[in-house]
Amino acid sequence: MSLLTSPEFPPSVRLDDAQLDRVVSLMNEADEYLHNANPLHTRYHVQCILAMFFEEYFFTYDTELPQKVPSWLTGLLAEMQKLENMQEGYRRMCRLAPCSPNHLCRTLKHFYGVTPTEYINEQRLNYSVYLLTQTDLDILDICDACGFSNLSHFYHLFRRKFGCPPLPSSERAEKRPVQIPDKASVQALPVCL
Repeated sequence: MSLLTSPEFPPSVRLDDAQLDRVVSLMNEADEYLHNANPLHTRYHVQCILAMFFEEYFFTYDTELPQKVPSWLTGLLAEMQKLENMQEGYRRMCRLAPCSPNHLCRTLKHFYGVTPTEYINEQRLNYSVYLLTQTDLDILDICDACGFSNLSHFYHLFRRKFGCPPLPSSERAEKRPVQIPDKASVQALPVCL
């Protein structure tokens, strides 16, 4: 509808030869109605032509109704959030899924736009960021804790997603700012007797 109400340019449509012939024939019919028919019939016919123009050339409709994500997939993704499942990865996902690996891949791609491996790597990378920011573990330990079996692959995925490599714990400690609580947050802390 915004196409019709936009103040900048009037709506326009490019017609191919077949569409142009159809429009011309409908307009010729309307012209005949103007000279030979009842004015109410003419008005009705012109309204039908205009409705057809708007519907066919200016409005777009979703041809597919939105589909609900299958409950088994929602449950599977919740299970894959567990650390032991995420660490084992695709094999565990296939064992937990109530369908074939091919069907799992198609369904996940259809509803979320990612393959099972991409989904698992995303979860692993998110967990690695948590470990990098909240612990002093070495990169190799973080790589292993997240389920990556190849340090080089971990570095590659991390750099691709975040634009920089993961820092070793010694460099993280140097760059981690010391947080000094402000007066309001100290006063909000519970007092234990």
